[in-house]
Amino acid sequence: GHDRRIAAITNACAEFDHWDETKHNAELQYGSANALSLLLSMSDDDDEIRMICAALEMVFRASGEVVKTSFQEVGSAIVPMLLRLLERCESGNMKHADVSILNISKVLLYFSRVTELRVTLVRHQGLLTALVRVSTSILNAECRTIRMRVLANLANSEDNKGTMLEHTGLVESVLKVAALDLSEGAREYASQALMDLASTPLNQAIMAKNDRLLGTLVKLSVIDDKAETREYAVTALQNLAFSKENRTRLATYGSGVVLEALKKTVSSDPNDKARRRAAGA
Repeated sequence: GHDRRIAAITNACAEFDHWDETKHNAELQYGSANALSLLLSMSDDDDEIRMICAALEMVFRASGEVVKTSFQEVGSAIVPMLLRLLERCESGNMKHADVSILNISKVLLYFSRVTELRVTLVRHQGLLTALVRVSTSILNAECRTIRMRVLANLANSEDNKGTMLEHTGLVESVLKVAALDLSEGAREYASQALMDLASTPLNQAIMAKNDRLLGTLVKLSVIDDKAETREYAVTALQNLAFSKENRTRLATYGSGVVLEALKKTVSSDPNDKARRRAAGA
């Protein structure tokens, strides 16, 4: 019954909660994700669901290669379940929602680290919508940072850049986090996502037409405290300037603030990578 299942899952969590990648590889190879996925599909108890999500986060701390193989076996079943749970947690209809949101976000992060899985992930119905909620759901700073990191990882795949830019609300969400989020990590990954989305010629003209996007990149490149965030924003501007049709637009936007920002970066940014990028733009 219920108590025996809870005891079994408790034991599984005790067994899986470590940082030994080799052991996690073995756990996945022995089918732990398959078993947990099956359990999750049969469970409607909040405590059980929370513990299964915690166990899944643990076993997927494995190496990229083994995570990829396991995803090929269980991904098509597990991702839709996790996305449904995420939505349920965020709508406030679940006990211990914050714990499950964190664990589900981490599982998606482990998947998104594997280059070969990025296109498949973006094609999962509801995945981009879940990422858009990064700026609207009541998430804590760690969850926002992890979710923005998933988004940045997925934007790093050439085949995803166009799809992501076109997805309703996605750019707006990234810009909201980039401009207003108090979490340094969330802003860094938002800046990285904008840089990657701007790296394909397909997206450059559309992005350069967006006033708020240019304003946000200027703000990040000049005043953000974190060197990486400034560097990604400057690189995004450099990417946009790569397209000839954008150059007049960038030079004239906001009475020339893009050029002012790049000049300021070249002359005073302590991060030499950011200075080189600005000089290149």
